[in-house]
Amino acid sequence: MARQGGSQRNDGAHILSRVRTIVKHDERIVPRPHCKLRMQQRNISWKQIVDILKGNFSVFEQPWPNPAGEWELTVEGSHSGDRIRIGIALKEDSKGELVAVLTAIKIQRKRRVKRKN
Repeated sequence: MARQGGSQRNDGAHILSRVRTIVKHDERIVPRPHCKLRMQQRNISWKQIVDILKGNFSVFEQPWPNPAGEWELTVEGSHSGDRIRIGIALKEDSKGELVAVLTAIKIQRKRRVKRKN
């Protein structure tokens, strides 16, 4: 269950474990309208997001309950040379838990400036 409360374990490690289990199933990863807009604006593909969520990512912001009681967190990973930060939430529908992708941001790498000697 995505909502906080009850006897359900809701520590950060358990939330992360639930996310990793859910994303094994492509149909349980769902982009929200805001995410679709940001993906288009930022030239981020759905494949990049899904591959990061299914592969190696690091937690950028630990899970927190939003006002609706759903757990949100921010993860970060690399794909095709891009470093991408992804905001996600655990939600539920009639089929069970899903991972809603809220937004995605390309992280700009700092460029090294070569000094002239």
